[in-house]
Amino acid sequence: MLCQLIHYDVQPSTRNTLLDVRYVGSKGTRLIRTADINEINIFENGILEAFRVTQAGGNSSLLNQIFQGLNIPELGVVDGTRITGSDAARFISNTQETLSTNGAGAFAQYLNVSSQFTDPGGLPRRAGLPENWIVANPQYGQARLAGNFASSTYHALQVEVTRRFSGGWTMAGNYTWSRALGEEEGEADELFDSYRTLRNRSLDKRLLGFHRTHNLNVFGAWDLPFGPGKRFAGSSRGWVARLIERWQVAPFLHVASGAPISLISIPPSVNTFGDNTPVVVAPFPKSAGSVRRTGDGVMYFDGLQQVPDPSIAAMTTVQNIRGRSVLKAIADSSGRLLLANPTPGVLGDLAPRFLEGAGAFGLDLSLSKRMAITESKNLELRADAISFTNSPNFGSPVSEISNPNFGRINNATGSRIVVVTVRFNF
Repeated sequence: MLCQLIHYDVQPSTRNTLLDVRYVGSKGTRLIRTADINEINIFENGILEAFRVTQAGGNSSLLNQIFQGLNIPELGVVDGTRITGSDAARFISNTQETLSTNGAGAFAQYLNVSSQFTDPGGLPRRAGLPENWIVANPQYGQARLAGNFASSTYHALQVEVTRRFSGGWTMAGNYTWSRALGEEEGEADELFDSYRTLRNRSLDKRLLGFHRTHNLNVFGAWDLPFGPGKRFAGSSRGWVARLIERWQVAPFLHVASGAPISLISIPPSVNTFGDNTPVVVAPFPKSAGSVRRTGDGVMYFDGLQQVPDPSIAAMTTVQNIRGRSVLKAIADSSGRLLLANPTPGVLGDLAPRFLEGAGAFGLDLSLSKRMAITESKNLELRADAISFTNSPNFGSPVSEISNPNFGRINNATGSRIVVVTVRFNF
């Protein structure tokens, strides 16, 4: 349900100017979104504690129970003493990766569905653990419940000005200062966009994808002062008058803030589905980020640098778990730590879509002329230059903090296009 709360207009005007100022507010309630009712459990079943102990180099009795009796190639049979279940987890390549990336949720998913040593689901089963020990509905890979869980709000100051000048000038413009918040945009992917965790759905409140803080549009038309009765060549006649009269220039300017950006920590440290966000270590400004062209490409997060994540120091060196870690944290130019990857079992506290990307700029220009043939017939010539200034509008940067290309912008739009048309009107 979407309801508009307030729409208040103030419209002062003069002889040639109209000013329209309004506030618009709306609220969406009971919006469709899904919840993953097969969310992986790592808390009540002891998996998180077993993961932390194993990651630090210790041995878990729970993993002894799960891997007991398995023959691990090149390692041997897990007996709980000489070769422990934690030894096996640190040796198996799939679980090595989860240990080196704080992926407790991915580790639990491996235990739940791996067919490396048994049939899928066989590891917990052979240990005498319940079928729903990790997920509530083990017969399904994913189980999403669609419901009216979500809400949204929109607030905007809207200003519109129309001005008629003498001499064939007309200009109009509008400006919107707005904020769109919520959990769901209400677009086509509602049935695939689940909450990060059922344990706290409020963590997913964020800037909506269509949010733009500032949006400015200016457009107009100018009848060029050439031809009979005009400022220039006002006494012209015949074919000269036909050639230079009735030319019109029409500009259109668009300037807007960038799209919201989520900084991402992958893989998730709690669940295996959905993006996690970093943990805020020191105040992180919303103004972080601006386009900077370098000899190596276009970068966005100027002044930020990647450093080894602090959680790596707590990882064991056994089976080179620490050395395998590719986790990166974010520091400022002086090396002060700002953002880090969540530790196992933790959801990041940086809000999704905390930042805004590169803004948009576009200037379109059209030049047109009508040539009278008879009283009811004319020939129209028109040239349209889309993105007249050929200014690039950059896409969103790579936002995964551990990615080697963090901050790099790989795409842009805004190439100049010129279209020339001739039309006969009758």
